[in-house]
Amino acid sequence: MDHNPEPVLIVADNEIVYINKAGLELIDASSKDELLGKSPFSFIISDHQEQMKQRIATLSKGELVKPAEYQVRTLNGEKKSVRSHSVSVKYKGKDAIQSVLIDITDLKEREKKLERSEQKWQHLVEENPQQVYVTIDGEFVFINEAGAEIYGADS
Repeated sequence: MDHNPEPVLIVADNEIVYINKAGLELIDASSKDELLGKSPFSFIISDHQEQMKQRIATLSKGELVKPAEYQVRTLNGEKKSVRSHSVSVKYKGKDAIQSVLIDITDLKEREKKLERSEQKWQHLVEENPQQVYVTIDGEFVFINEAGAEIYGADS
């Protein structure tokens, strides 16, 4: 786990008991001492804490959980988005939860930019007073309101 390129952390009794080098980098910590013994909730954005509590309860019962996305706050105050893959484990004889975190901050930012671009395109096309249409193999797959009026079709 120490050499895993993705952040790995283990939580037992609501305390971080293990974190690898990639985990330190994710949280902007320079040493394990800055994180060991702390609650993982101290890094989770408040909007996501209830979701995390429910996941911990489910994992504590030995049930599986699907990956979840959270926002975390680093020691430097920066917000990052992560996808967490968690399982129940035994760590030094104690029940614990091991999580592998994937930093998806850049992915989330690209998704936001794509969504804004799509909204702009949709507005420009739909509100355009000129006909705008797309055909594939001679069939309309999209037509705006102005084009629908000309061709007598529903947009």
